[in-house]
Amino acid sequence: MKTKIYDFLSTLLVFCLLVSLVCLSFVYMFSFGTGDKAKFDSDDMEALEQNFAAAGYMDAAGTENIIPLFVGVSLAQEEKRTGAFSGNVLKDMYADSFEIVWQYLAHGTAQAVSDMGASDYIRMAKNNGFIYIKYASAYPKSVIVSFSRKDTFALNISDEYIDELFVFKNNYTDSVCVLTVSETGNNYLYTGSFGFDENFNKNIVNEYNNAEGTFNFFFSSEKESDVFISKEKFFSAVSPNAVILDGDVFLDALSFTRVSDRLASRGSYDRLLSLFTLNPEKISVFTESNGTRTFFEEGQNVSIAVDGSVKYSAVGAGGMNIGGVIGYRSETGEYSLRDKIGATLCIVKEMTEIAYLSDSLGARLSGIFYDENDNLVITYSAAYNGVPVISEEAFFSFTISGNTIKSVFCNMFDVSPYGDSVLPNAVWEYISYAAADEKSRGARLIPAYAYDEDAEYVYARYYSSCAYGEVEE
Repeated sequence: MKTKIYDFLSTLLVFCLLVSLVCLSFVYMFSFGTGDKAKFDSDDMEALEQNFAAAGYMDAAGTENIIPLFVGVSLAQEEKRTGAFSGNVLKDMYADSFEIVWQYLAHGTAQAVSDMGASDYIRMAKNNGFIYIKYASAYPKSVIVSFSRKDTFALNISDEYIDELFVFKNNYTDSVCVLTVSETGNNYLYTGSFGFDENFNKNIVNEYNNAEGTFNFFFSSEKESDVFISKEKFFSAVSPNAVILDGDVFLDALSFTRVSDRLASRGSYDRLLSLFTLNPEKISVFTESNGTRTFFEEGQNVSIAVDGSVKYSAVGAGGMNIGGVIGYRSETGEYSLRDKIGATLCIVKEMTEIAYLSDSLGARLSGIFYDENDNLVITYSAAYNGVPVISEEAFFSFTISGNTIKSVFCNMFDVSPYGDSVLPNAVWEYISYAAADEKSRGARLIPAYAYDEDAEYVYARYYSSCAYGEVEE
């Protein structure tokens, strides 16, 4: 139901933006006065262009692409606490929690906070009650807000990166605030008058407490001493904000299958070539000895390997223009980071449809960085009902030079669930990890699957999560 509402709102917003552009153009053309009411400058036009660009990909983008690793809610002094990391309950808890968060990120006043100051605020949050959200990677604020609430995509929002955030009552101001934390040390405290009091999260806790798929949890900083390891050694290896699930946790066992047979038909070939802007009537084809088929046309090519992996690359001036992918060409020829991520999601959505991937298997944004040639690299990892799937190669990887997509690589696979499996005891996993690893600092353990196409079934277990969504065993 929520998806249908978001789709309707997205369509309505596109229509409203079209009307607003026409109206503003008339205001500009027929306003002869010099007063402020008649002003319509280049900044206004640039903002409108960005909004129209976003309108071209909002149907492809969604919460599932940035779904958090964990959402937790707690009343003061742990009076009542609940959290989720998978399934529909994770999506619902995130949506309800974000109804509070987005107002601060979109309209609040931001103040930079040092790492020490952030630690003090986090201690305050844990004492006063909080909403806690941990993302799988560092995401730009504009992407978090726009993808989490599609009716906000028209807002011009800056791109501070956010790994995790706390919503809590600030003792110094006696008001609710949002603290965003980044692994890079760029932390911000967002404040604003939005009518929330100390009971801001009470309804969320009451609604989801003991709901199916939710669990009690605590942070590693709240862990009491243990006979198996010293507290000093434990905290030197484990992040103080590492979430430790309390109780038995059940997850599906999975089997993995390649999608090569789904890409082998002429219809799939034609859809892939069209997606990557190759004309099927003008291509030349080369088949390698290992069975890989490569299609060439005017400085760009698409290779489809026998294992189902697909690679697109372009040389020289070739490539896919961001505006062409999202269906809107900016007059300046420039596009925001949000637009570029949106363009990659348009391709991800189309390719997963061509491969008929399971609805429970999603592509989660996992990396945004620049390579040695100053190209923007955007990667996606697979997630089964929100639980990460670890593989040696990225689920999807894009390289963008300026405003042109120069290469795409995807290593698609599908999953089939089989029965339940029980995660190992989280406390013991953390103790064992801290005792065995002499080098790790600030580690977190997350439930995840390790891709293995040869195994009959794969069970979820705990893996160490590093900064920016990279996951290692």
